[in-house]
Amino acid sequence: MNAAQQSDRPPQSYPAAGGGPPQSGVFNPAGQPRLRYRAAPHAQAMTRMRAALSAAHQPLAVRLMAGHNTDDPALALLDAWAVVCDIVSFYQERIADEGFLRTARRRDSVRELARTLGHELRPGVSAQTHLAFSVEDSPGAPSTAVVAAGTPVQSVPGQDQLPQTFETTAALTAHVAWNEIAAVDTEAQVFGAGETQIWLLGTGHGLRPGDPLLLIADTRADPSQRPTGNRRQRALHWDFQVLHEVLELPEPGGGWTVLTITPGLGARPDLDLGTPREADRSRDVQVYAFRERANLFGMNAPDPKRFPDETPVDGDWAQFGVGSGELELDGDHPQVLTDSWVVLEQASTCALYLVTEVSPDGAKKYGLSGRITKVKVADGTGLGTFTRRKTLVHCQSVPLPAALRPRRGTLAGPELELRASQPTLPEGRLVLVTGTADDTRQPAVEPATVSECLGSGPAMTVKFQQALRHRYVPSSVRVLGNVVAATHGETVLQVLGSGDGRASFAEYLLRRGPLTYVRAGNAAGAVDTLEVRVDDVRWSEVESLADAAATDRVYSVRTYDDGEVGVVFGDGVHGARPSTGIENITARYRVGIGQEGRVDADGVSLLVQRPLGIRQVRNPAATHDWAPPEDVDQSRANAALRVRTLDRAVSVTDHEDFARGFAGIGRARADLVWDGRRHLVAVSVLGVDGREPGDGLLADLRTALVNARDPGTELMVCGGRMLTYALTIQLAHHPDHERAAVEAAVRASLRDRLGPARADFASTIAASQVLVAAGAVPGVLAVTMPRLVLVGTGAPQPPGPGRGDPPGEARPGSGPVGALLIAQPARWVDGDLAPAQALSLAGDQITIAEMP
Repeated sequence: MNAAQQSDRPPQSYPAAGGGPPQSGVFNPAGQPRLRYRAAPHAQAMTRMRAALSAAHQPLAVRLMAGHNTDDPALALLDAWAVVCDIVSFYQERIADEGFLRTARRRDSVRELARTLGHELRPGVSAQTHLAFSVEDSPGAPSTAVVAAGTPVQSVPGQDQLPQTFETTAALTAHVAWNEIAAVDTEAQVFGAGETQIWLLGTGHGLRPGDPLLLIADTRADPSQRPTGNRRQRALHWDFQVLHEVLELPEPGGGWTVLTITPGLGARPDLDLGTPREADRSRDVQVYAFRERANLFGMNAPDPKRFPDETPVDGDWAQFGVGSGELELDGDHPQVLTDSWVVLEQASTCALYLVTEVSPDGAKKYGLSGRITKVKVADGTGLGTFTRRKTLVHCQSVPLPAALRPRRGTLAGPELELRASQPTLPEGRLVLVTGTADDTRQPAVEPATVSECLGSGPAMTVKFQQALRHRYVPSSVRVLGNVVAATHGETVLQVLGSGDGRASFAEYLLRRGPLTYVRAGNAAGAVDTLEVRVDDVRWSEVESLADAAATDRVYSVRTYDDGEVGVVFGDGVHGARPSTGIENITARYRVGIGQEGRVDADGVSLLVQRPLGIRQVRNPAATHDWAPPEDVDQSRANAALRVRTLDRAVSVTDHEDFARGFAGIGRARADLVWDGRRHLVAVSVLGVDGREPGDGLLADLRTALVNARDPGTELMVCGGRMLTYALTIQLAHHPDHERAAVEAAVRASLRDRLGPARADFASTIAASQVLVAAGAVPGVLAVTMPRLVLVGTGAPQPPGPGRGDPPGEARPGSGPVGALLIAQPARWVDGDLAPAQALSLAGDQITIAEMP
């Protein structure tokens, strides 16, 4: 189209206000993650310039030009400037974003903005653990060994991993007797009427079903009296049972044998164990097995009628009855010994006798001849009721180890009964209590500090400064006494450089990184491990040189975005300058921090420098309380915490904000709780990985809060409880999408939106959240109502009023069963504080089925 043709076209109308170009306002609602700050993008800029050309005050030729295409040189120039406007405004918008804490994306921008609020990006905290050393127990080895502070121990690296170094935080004097101390996991076996089980220590007792058992119980004050034949007058009560079942439970170091007897103690009317009431239950019981069964001599004697000359008046052999004090056993029985027991059994009648004398002999009578064993008993009362032909003699009694049985119940509370050690554990000794938790049946480990050790003989009672957190299965409990704390990080010695007394704010960089920060009880919750010396004199670290005097030997630490750490000295006005010298500035520090120190249980076991007398070392529990360096999102959320609290905790919200800003804490919640007498502030916290924090981290947080709180406020700090739940859904997918790919994407979406990273205290999980997360995945056509079930804490109870809800547990809401889970805040339950709860989806507990 030529110019003449263009001039014939009527000018295109562009919107204008007041005869000028259109104006567009930019509005930013509150809380937006990005700012709208662009003056005009390309299309808008071009429209506005065309509108300026078509304004009424412009000449006709200019107004006609507004409708030309961009191939017109004049319009092409406008188009070029529109591109310039678009590019410049784009970067101007990005620059504007970096000027506000909520919208900033660059780490250096967030760092500088946070510094204006007095907040530095937290560098993270090194992982911590407890190391258990074992002293060499071979013959001739010394019984004690010394582990110096700072002893390095490395982890066993996995695939594509590097070994991580942990160093002990204190010196340790280890003793071979404290390598591992077992808890007393047995108790006296108590027998009473109706008992059907008997526990024997060990296995391989040679017992089989059908074997007879003898139980003798002393229920009188004088145990020295011996039984007589009259069961109703003897001091020792007894019972005679038959084995119904033998079950051996082998364990390392011995095991147990469980005997089942029928019909149960005290069930036979002709016998009396003497324990009809609970008050008569006897602990002094001996259990015997009989290895032989013998007949009385003459049992198989021929009918005396075949020998009429020797037939007595009563029709049987002369002197054929059982003597009043002597038994004649048929055959040789060399294993029948003095002071053993024999039981005579005839039909339903039994009698117990103590053997006083045994002698082998021979006999020729009753038409028989052969070897016999004469057995004299202490009191032959009642022997006359037995006959030779029908009596069975149970002899060769063998005692069985039935004094003890496995301890019932659990081990918990502020003390444990342990097998005695020499020497005993001293007061203030740090130990690790290991075992199987009774509620979860999973291994559990917790540190404890000895407050007192009492007892003598085979057992000792160890009291701890605080009650144990877990309830343990008695047979699993072991106390490790050679324990010392250790933190992640390898010690580095470095010459920083040569001092120059003329330089102001001289800075020296650390050669290695990242610099290790360890847990502390200050407001930040961490302190670095850097130690700087000038001319072998240690200088002190300060947060800022602004308040330092001219003569103060101080320095500040500056961390850069690339992880480098600089040591900055003063200028002679704000802090002293280091003296001039050659390589006179040295540093000692440790490197290693954050998730690199995350090691599973028993993963830290490589001694870099083996102390004399130490056999091995291990970490019974996984490392804990680590925290990664603060990222941009975390810093954006935490920067205002210090401004809100001013390092003080007055209100309940202040306590929560203070805890959120503490190094190593991932989640925190403060609740005002009534304990029946007064209100107290309960602070529940979880680590950065969603786990319950260690005792050391809780103690440091409490120390920091106590120093910052109102002295009139009662405070309790505890680890929160992360509850996990499983879900089941049915979904239909689009036929153009692979079923496996859709399910994998749904699982990933659920983990991202409902996993530990999104869990918060006192929150709710509703079915609608699951529907939104699953339905947002491409390829999903429909999803059924999910079913939510708590795992590890028991199934939820039916919904009901608060009084009926199980205390301390997440409960289902008032909606459909399994459609709502509610995590509880901290509360007072049954005289104790129940911490706040958080709900997290268990990643391996997602069940997805095909929708019918």
